[in-house]
Amino acid sequence: MMMKNIIKHSYIYICVLFLLSNCTNWIEKNNKGPEGGNNNNKPPVVYKVETPVIEPAYDMVVKGQLVTISDATSGATIYYNEGDGTQTDPNPITDTLYDPLNKPIIDHAKTIKANAYKDGYTDSDTATKAYFVSTVFAAGAFDQYLGASSSASSIIKLYGTNGSIDDSFDPVIGADGAVSAIVPLNDGTGRIFIGGAFTHYNGEARDHMALINLDGSLDETFIPDIGPLIAHVPPAGSPHGYTGPAIGSIVVQGSGSSIKIVAAGVFTSVKGSVTRNDLLRLNLNG
Repeated sequence: MMMKNIIKHSYIYICVLFLLSNCTNWIEKNNKGPEGGNNNNKPPVVYKVETPVIEPAYDMVVKGQLVTISDATSGATIYYNEGDGTQTDPNPITDTLYDPLNKPIIDHAKTIKANAYKDGYTDSDTATKAYFVSTVFAAGAFDQYLGASSSASSIIKLYGTNGSIDDSFDPVIGADGAVSAIVPLNDGTGRIFIGGAFTHYNGEARDHMALINLDGSLDETFIPDIGPLIAHVPPAGSPHGYTGPAIGSIVVQGSGSSIKIVAAGVFTSVKGSVTRNDLLRLNLNG
């Protein structure tokens, strides 16, 4: 009797193993993809086009600079547009197909945006690059340049290639005193800081410092809270008098929201009574 039970249970065990084995084979077989891989109901892989690269990488270029746009995704098509930076992202319907034999040219300050596309791929992210034409600023205490009839207002902008006047920069009235310091803000806007012996720019009060837009107009966001500056008093009996007050040098520190402006010049105090011997530092708003 015991032997019969052993045989009976053995048959049951063998049948269970057989069924499990066949079930496992069926599951594995039906879990295979069309090429034999295990799909586990995974969605198909979707590839994305790489973000285009716009070159040259530096911001300041000479007038006539050609711009190259490339993409690391083989077979991708690139479209681009040009504007002041506020233009919409480029697309194949309204914008220009990039042609390496007919590259975009930088003839004035502009921003180039580019996208890349390829069938079966997700569109690339937008690449953006702002360019400024290389220029030379000349400043001092003058009101004409090369006999020009229009006022030069102590500061002019020249093309770096031949020294001709860049008419896109027009300070109109400009500074009412000598300009002795010029430094770019380097935030991608083309704005510049100026310093000197002036107290107004374009008729608005600016104590010896001002932030100027790309077109020469006054940037209203920077109002230096330093005036009046108090000049040095010459020592008694000194044969040489001190000039001033004036800002003679400016340095921009940091970037983004952490920018600070360091100014040096000829003064002993700011705001009439706050001691600052020839050196001060301001926030970006003045």
